[in-house]
Amino acid sequence: MKRLTIRNAPIVIKQIQDEIRKNAGTRYDHRLHAILLVKQGISCAETARLLGDSERTVETWVAKYDRDGLAGLYEELAEEEIPLCGPSAEHITSKND
Repeated sequence: MKRLTIRNAPIVIKQIQDEIRKNAGTRYDHRLHAILLVKQGISCAETARLLGDSERTVETWVAKYDRDGLAGLYEELAEEEIPLCGPSAEHITSKND
């Protein structure tokens, strides 16, 4: 199979990372992906490299997940960031009930 490439990869990577960091819902999903990679055997260092985060950040997410489960991956939300519907809204609602 032919290897796929993305033109302007560094620019695209930066755009995607910026999009992920825009709001709490996407940051939560990003943390879930990190936990999933680590739990599947990928090191914190490699996970950090793949996702564009520091190794220490990934280690912190793993520790919070191990200590508190999914609730450990949430962050305090600014009022304007609270989703009104969709999967992220369900997470927020169940957390705050």
